[in-house]
Amino acid sequence: MKKLTKIVLLMSLALIINGCVKNKPVARQISQSLPTVGQFKSLGDMGEIAFEWQPIYQQNIVGYKIYRYDPKIAKYVNIHTVNSKYQSHYVDYGLLAGTKYSYRISCFTKNFESKLSKPISATTFILERVPFVKTVLNLPNMIKLIWRPHPDTHVRGYIVERKSSESKNKWVQIMELKGRLHAEFLDYDVKENRKYIYRIKAKVDDIIFSPPSKAVIGITKARPRIVSGVKASTNFPNQVQLIWNSGQSDILFYKIYRQKTSFLDRKTFVAKVRKLSYIDRDLKKGEGAEYFVTAVDKLGMESNLQRNPTFGAVLGKASAPVILTSACSIDIDGAILKWKKSNDIRIQSYTLKKTGEGRTTETTDVKNIKNSFYKDKNVQRGVLYSYEVVAVDREGEISEPSKTVSLKIGIGS
Repeated sequence: MKKLTKIVLLMSLALIINGCVKNKPVARQISQSLPTVGQFKSLGDMGEIAFEWQPIYQQNIVGYKIYRYDPKIAKYVNIHTVNSKYQSHYVDYGLLAGTKYSYRISCFTKNFESKLSKPISATTFILERVPFVKTVLNLPNMIKLIWRPHPDTHVRGYIVERKSSESKNKWVQIMELKGRLHAEFLDYDVKENRKYIYRIKAKVDDIIFSPPSKAVIGITKARPRIVSGVKASTNFPNQVQLIWNSGQSDILFYKIYRQKTSFLDRKTFVAKVRKLSYIDRDLKKGEGAEYFVTAVDKLGMESNLQRNPTFGAVLGKASAPVILTSACSIDIDGAILKWKKSNDIRIQSYTLKKTGEGRTTETTDVKNIKNSFYKDKNVQRGVLYSYEVVAVDREGEISEPSKTVSLKIGIGS
């Protein structure tokens, strides 16, 4: 029993040791008596190389083995086994374009393999660059890229690459386009007044690409310059007049924005004009607003707003006249009223408002007074007269009234 147990343990140990040992590849069993494959020829194309050889019809031949040189290990490596001695062609796919490869071939039987043939070399074709690439400049918020379709019918599409300061001047793929006849790309992912560099690669598949085309520069259009010299009036009744300096030669029109001085008002677009002026009649007397003017060019690009707005206002009512109380008097000959002459050039005349309080109350307006004084001869003893003056401008607008002056002739005077 002990002897049986010992045998079982030894067998188990042997199995464990055997499992830990790596299986070495079986060495090629070369037979000098087997013929070497002859007339081994190649034909390179784009990403593939085709082979042809003289088949060997001996009874014991099974097929052929094709070897390709691997520079990493400096040896020829079997890449394909042809299991029919009647086959005489093979194509090696998925190769790099523009690369030289070396091949050898052998025939084999059930147990042996012939010597390798003499090496032959073949080079895959290089896909030429895209022949013509151009950028279209000065477009609004975009760069247009055009090119001539690649003449090689193997091409299935294109890779568009771009570099700029935004990518730290490294090439970045921004688009893949399908179709050999594709010949245009619009890049909208750009910023104004910036330089971008582009190149294009033609693509056959996920392995084969052409070298990059020549690099071309695209520059995005800058906005029109900020409109300068904006001025707004504050001395006109019923309107604000805006003027500004001429912009660039390609300016199509100007846009006017207004923000009333109320804290709650927002900046709003109010007008589009082609002239260098605008009249705003949408404000009330004494109301003011802040204005911005922008320029829009023929491609629809609009300039930035001014950093600071321009204030304009409609003239308000004329100031209330100031009665010179110390110069006012009344006697039996009448009441004399004097007030300070206004410096407001809008003032055309004055109106004197008179109220007499006796047995009855009477109110009288004396209009169109051109001077800054007035003598009221129509007075009576014992009646209290109250006077106030308003100014009248050329539009017929009336100012706020002056302070009231009261005069009275005593009964015993």
